[in-house]
Amino acid sequence: MFRSMLVGAAIICLALSRTAPAAAADLKFQPVASDAGRFDVEMPGEPKETVEGAGTRDENHTFAVAMAGPKVFRVEYIDINGVDLEGKDPLKVLRLYRDGFRKDVKIEGEKEVTLGKDKVPGLEYACQPQDGVFVRERLFLAGKRIYTLHVVAIGDKDFLDSGDADHFFRSFKITK
Repeated sequence: MFRSMLVGAAIICLALSRTAPAAAADLKFQPVASDAGRFDVEMPGEPKETVEGAGTRDENHTFAVAMAGPKVFRVEYIDINGVDLEGKDPLKVLRLYRDGFRKDVKIEGEKEVTLGKDKVPGLEYACQPQDGVFVRERLFLAGKRIYTLHVVAIGDKDFLDSGDADHFFRSFKITK
């Protein structure tokens, strides 16, 4: 409950942190790499990295770019420690994880996706966690690490299916 409230507040704060409007065509994507996170992605600006629960079992790393408009592009990862995932259905694990932080939020258009040549299992869906806040999200489970990618658009549901949102999701790669 606290995590979902914190995420909701952070989404709105990040999205509202800039006020100048920007057209989708103005977004300039740049490569972002995280050695510790073991991923590469293209984001429309320099992300701010934050860590929740530093030094704990549930350390959550976030890379976010808040754009004018307001829109947010974010990659998060968390290692699932202390839980044996061996032999568990990865899609079931992802759904349980999602349902924990998207509690009481209607999930729309869920589909199974895979990532890369290793076919890392994942889910994609959209939701509206608050009035006027629209989210398109992908989750991937690689070993004991869950990656969450999302685009948030305040008041602009159509942006979730834009070329810029598609570019962000397509650019994500898990590295070794």
